[in-house]
Amino acid sequence: MRVLTRKSDVFEADTIIVSADAYAKIKMVDSAMLALQANTEFAFNTYEFDGNPETPDAAIMSMIRGSFRTISGTIGDEDADDYRIHTPYASIGIRGTGQAR
Repeated sequence: MRVLTRKSDVFEADTIIVSADAYAKIKMVDSAMLALQANTEFAFNTYEFDGNPETPDAAIMSMIRGSFRTISGTIGDEDADDYRIHTPYASIGIRGTGQAR
């Protein structure tokens, strides 16, 4: 276990646990943005991005508990890409589109 600070690296297979008095904002290398709210546990199961649109990329994540907001990046732009977020239960609200790039 390690404590993250501003500009800390997050890796595939990491699980982020946000305490009751905190939040986390994560910018992924494909320009995706994640905002994790207090009392959230969020895992990065698979994250494969090489920046080459000719090869498939993958972002498979799990929201174990809590809540988050996201703006997707370039993973998922191509048909062969795999972008998934697993949850035990979820309410999804779509607020429109935005550009994280």
